[in-house]
Amino acid sequence: MQDHISVSQFNTFSRCELQWFFRYIMGYVVAPTGNLTLGKATHYGVEYAYQSIQKEDKFNGSECIDRSRDYIQHDVETEWDKLSKGEAVDHAVGMTKTYIESDPIHQVHQPDVVGTEMKAGIVVPLDGGDRAIVSGYADIILKDTVIDIKTSASKQKKATGYNYLQNSVYAHHFGYKTSEVHSLSYTKKGTQLNSFGVPIMETQVLAFLIAGFWNKLKENSLVDVEPKEKMKLFSPTGIVHSWACSYCGYGKQGLCPFKLK
Repeated sequence: MQDHISVSQFNTFSRCELQWFFRYIMGYVVAPTGNLTLGKATHYGVEYAYQSIQKEDKFNGSECIDRSRDYIQHDVETEWDKLSKGEAVDHAVGMTKTYIESDPIHQVHQPDVVGTEMKAGIVVPLDGGDRAIVSGYADIILKDTVIDIKTSASKQKKATGYNYLQNSVYAHHFGYKTSEVHSLSYTKKGTQLNSFGVPIMETQVLAFLIAGFWNKLKENSLVDVEPKEKMKLFSPTGIVHSWACSYCGYGKQGLCPFKLK
């Protein structure tokens, strides 16, 4: 059993245990989906704006949009299915443009920006003297808060369990008491930005959740049975299976028998 897990592992396990099993126990790697590439492209453009502010106290909107567009156009790994490459470019450009024209980023100046894509994590003591290290990469770090950029086809109106966990880990690392989610969506009504605060979990609560997750992983991963039998130990439904399936390629490859149609 490893002594380190990423926040993304925690989130993957929470939304679908079977997806986590395929990726982190069996080591199966699949091509990224269109939704995933779209999200990364939008992050690329938005984060470039903050990087420019950190260096020069200004940013060029056209360059930010070009970064998002180029990320997708130069992509050769994604298996485009329900979302075409052209649609992904349009959505990424639209969301990046919406963000760089919004109030949140125009209120930020050079002294405010600590960095982007910075590694952050916490160490949680476990029974028996063991410890769990949980870490990830925070999207935007300002001098007094952490911002997580989210993209989806539907508007996110409030924080979810994923946001609470992820933002709490990052905020505790930097010693902050506040965090935010800036949610970008590409709906039929057009691109939208919705920003909201995410309360930070108390250290004890965060440690309790991580320890429970860690113990379940350890218990299931150490069972000495054949892979097909071990697979039965991991629930295929997770928290929101339909949402998890949109980010998962294991069903398409014939590995997951529970793929939603």
